Amino acid sequence: MSVFSFKQFDIRQEHAAMKVGTDAVVLGAFSDISNQPQTILDVGAGTGIIALMLAQRSGAEIIDAIEIDEAAYLECVENFENSPWGDRLFCYHGDFAELVEDSDYGYDLIISNPPFYLNQHFAETESRTTARFADKLQPEFFFACAANLLTETGTVQIIVPEADYQVWVNAAKKAELQLQHRKIIYPMPGKAAKRTVLQFGFEAVAVTESELTVEESRGNYTTQYREATKDFHPKF
Repeated sequence: MSVFSFKQFDIRQEHAAMKVGTDAVVLGAFSDISNQPQTILDVGAGTGIIALMLAQRSGAEIIDAIEIDEAAYLECVENFENSPWGDRLFCYHGDFAELVEDSDYGYDLIISNPPFYLNQHFAETESRTTARFADKLQPEFFFACAANLLTETGTVQIIVPEADYQVWVNAAKKAELQLQHRKIIYPMPGKAAKRTVLQFGFEAVAVTESELTVEESRGNYTTQYREATKDFHPKF
């Protein structure tokens, strides 16, 4: 059995197409919850890692997740049930549009580590293709659904390749969601940025920017990264 153990919860990932990785940990640890969201939705939850990190970080009463791949959905449910916050966590099996039709309330935070590769290459399995490539969750479709579920003062926060960030910003604008903050993620000093965390909302504000460097050198994490993940990562 493949299990990744954090300090307060375990992630079973035997069948999930995408295992625990830096992208999910960065988004779970560095996402902005200063508006104290009471309702959170994790789109494309995979193993449920981001939802679990937010359950640990926040006092949100409702933390929902949605996952289209059945194997990942089943592992996500198991990870939720085995966590200390099982009473606040729930995972739906289906696609984003189904949740838009069925949901009875809005979310103060919609968060996602989406399948973001925009080209037409395919991974070795169908589940990995679904998890990695945006043909299953196109940017415009994602934001159209998010806009229907977001509360008036809520935020949408995602992590995407730095090279493609403008595509996601343009798609958000079509759903009347405005870029509010951009955090540029560098793997190491002197290396090109690989990822960016984007925050959107209905309110148009002056866009702010920040940066994060993950490692000083291979296996040597920066103080900023360690400080933000020390309540989760077993090695910090």
